[in-house]
Amino acid sequence: MQVFTASDGTQFEDRNEWRKYEFETNYTFRNQAQETLIKLPGSICGQPFDVSDLKNCVVMLLDHTDQVQVDHVVATKVFLGPSSSSVFIRNCSDCVFTIACKQLRFRDCINCTVYLYSFTAPIIETSSEMRFAPFNGMYRQLSTQFHEARLDPHCNLWSKVYDFNDPNKTGHNWRLLLTEEEDPDLWKPSLRQVLSEEDCKSEELVPGNCTSQADLTLGGMQSFTFDTTQEEAERALCYEKEPLAIFPHALNSA
Repeated sequence: MQVFTASDGTQFEDRNEWRKYEFETNYTFRNQAQETLIKLPGSICGQPFDVSDLKNCVVMLLDHTDQVQVDHVVATKVFLGPSSSSVFIRNCSDCVFTIACKQLRFRDCINCTVYLYSFTAPIIETSSEMRFAPFNGMYRQLSTQFHEARLDPHCNLWSKVYDFNDPNKTGHNWRLLLTEEEDPDLWKPSLRQVLSEEDCKSEELVPGNCTSQADLTLGGMQSFTFDTTQEEAERALCYEKEPLAIFPHALNSA
């Protein structure tokens, strides 16, 4: 009988149980309070990641990822390195996010600040008191990780927010953060705890005033929900560029 050995030495006879254990052990942060939770460069390598049920924590995923899911997080700072796929954030409140991703969707969130790089227009659904500003994360490995996630740092639609529950575009659920409200040093103290001073230096990867290089419209966005597939979303956005590769979820991969 074949035996599957996890990265920590735990052995399994069932391959699916081994996969599940590996994902929950190495690619999940869950059920924590007042903790600093870190994944260093080279520790995720394009795998999906789950974050859930955290309170008063600091989360730093300093590597490129596939799909990321964030659920039931309260009063927490979250840094998500470049995602080649979608970032789904649900049932979160009083959080500060710094995110680089291909696509971002919020649902049932309140009072969150988002420093964002997004290759496509970000979406909010049944959310309120949301604030958006350009991506503010900088460290030396970030440029390589953007390349590995196949993201163009100069094509950032961070401000093109689409509110699924506001078809008239009144903007009552979200706003752009004023320049004087932004915190350019938000992540410096946390990064210095885990990276060398040299690695913490800015690469000026995402220009603060960058605009989209592609004229992506919101004409098809009204069909978007959390049930909309990635393929449907891409077709609705009418990409002028070649779609980026989507990596399979770790639990479904061979």
